[in-house]
Amino acid sequence: MQAFRTSLTGRVNLPDSTQRRKSGFSDGHSTHAKENALGKSVWCRGFECNRPLQQSFLIGPLCETANLHKCLECSLPKRRSPSENCGHGIIAMSSFKLSKWYFDCVTDLGEVVIVYTGVAQWRKFRLHYSSTLETTKEAIIEHRSLQPQIGPVISGPKIWWRSKALRVDGEWETSSRAVSATIYRSPEGVIEWNCLMPMARARIGGRRGLGYAEHLTMTIPPWRLPIHTLRWGRFTSASTWMTWIDWQGEYSRRIVYVNGEVIECQMIGDECIEGSDGVRLSMDRSLVLRDGLLGKTALSRMPVIGKMFPSRLTEMAESKWRSRARMERSGRTDVEGWAIHEKVSWPH
Repeated sequence: MQAFRTSLTGRVNLPDSTQRRKSGFSDGHSTHAKENALGKSVWCRGFECNRPLQQSFLIGPLCETANLHKCLECSLPKRRSPSENCGHGIIAMSSFKLSKWYFDCVTDLGEVVIVYTGVAQWRKFRLHYSSTLETTKEAIIEHRSLQPQIGPVISGPKIWWRSKALRVDGEWETSSRAVSATIYRSPEGVIEWNCLMPMARARIGGRRGLGYAEHLTMTIPPWRLPIHTLRWGRFTSASTWMTWIDWQGEYSRRIVYVNGEVIECQMIGDECIEGSDGVRLSMDRSLVLRDGLLGKTALSRMPVIGKMFPSRLTEMAESKWRSRARMERSGRTDVEGWAIHEKVSWPH
């Protein structure tokens, strides 16, 4: 399929009229795209992309109604039936989609930096969201932005990410193999979890230590999940790592990995995890990173959230900790490290 290209200078090289007719692009679409691309910082709105279109990516027609741009990284728009068409050639947004990245870094002294970045799409709304949480000797500092961000760059064993809006950059180099799972699937949607780096050498800003990186995609709204409690966490030491997901409710699921191997767990709590082969992880919850309803903590100072999404989202209760942790395993020397873990409760 033909398209047109924006150069590093913002100039748009349009295909000729014959090419536009073959590709299904009208002159109106091309003009519309040209007017929006010239002289402006135009971003790709493709789900999971968010790259600036000035970087010579191929882009298709764009639609102000749907607030959607497409580039080569997202695949070009496909033809859709008139009933799905928003009037400008691209479907308007309707179903829920979430693409969320989580990164962290914990220094040898237990100083923490956590990064979230992603985009949520529901009905006609699209929300870009990025935030950092950083501990200091005096306080826990959080910064948030609703500006579109350039997505993480993955190259071999490394990931880079930078946010001008948040004035932060980070890099992670894995020292472990990736693990992944389909956490939940139903007619309403699916949740895919991809832990790219269960343990990595990390740097966020000026902080260096052991880190973690994962990517979560959802096509079912979190307020419709058939669970009442979620526990998630990750532990790293110089030689050992552990990551876990524990869903409890109408639908229950436990996923626990230790150094790349799946283990069965009899108990997952806020201070202790007990699993097969004599695995036991003890956590002291020595630092509370966040505690309260999402609408008053992670999503506070952003009234747009309350207007876009049901109150069941903002009424979820979250407790997040940084713990000094010790792992015991039968026949092996105990190891110590740092854990980041949380508990999220859904409103009744």
